[in-house]
Amino acid sequence: MYAEAVDTFTKAALNAGVDAKKIEEEKEIFRTSGWQAYLQMRKDRMMQVLTRGGYASPLTIAALNARLGNKEEAFTWLDKAVDARASGIPNLKVDPVFDSLHSDVRFAKLLQRMNIAP
Repeated sequence: MYAEAVDTFTKAALNAGVDAKKIEEEKEIFRTSGWQAYLQMRKDRMMQVLTRGGYASPLTIAALNARLGNKEEAFTWLDKAVDARASGIPNLKVDPVFDSLHSDVRFAKLLQRMNIAP
């Protein structure tokens, strides 16, 4: 399952013009260090893009943090995603990536901010 996800992510990156060498590096991280290391690497790269003044989706960063178990960071980035009206936000309640956050009061408050019933 995770290998298929990595393949999907890397195909999308290749289609977006990401350097093939970087894509191979990402695949190697997954092969040698596993899914969590792969997710951390993706998050780190997105943060580097932001540091250089580029754009990275706050919802994607929130999702990476949720998958990594970084609840505090996930909520920080979800707040930013809601503020930015990021695409995908209307699906927040049903997106399984964020299931681990549903029991937190902050999740219900986010839904209320978007006028979605908890």
